[in-house]
Amino acid sequence: METSRLSEIFRLLSNERRLKIILLCKTPHTVTQISKKLKIPLTRTSEYLTQLKRYNLISKKRNSDNSVTITSLIEVNDKGEVNLKGK
Repeated sequence: METSRLSEIFRLLSNERRLKIILLCKTPHTVTQISKKLKIPLTRTSEYLTQLKRYNLISKKRNSDNSVTITSLIEVNDKGEVNLKGK
């Protein structure tokens, strides 16, 4: 992985709200659920999700009711060790 891409990923994860989204979404959540649980405006939540999706840190799935479910593609264990899901 090139260093500029890796640097951008670390920059994204250094933001406390984006990191909370990653941790919360180890189980699937809708955008609205994320916004409510983290007390972040829906527009800001969507902005953060777009940034995380751009670097494949989350997955998005559109549901039949037109809501979107978010799942983190990063696992963080109790020791603080980080892994990409499926690797």
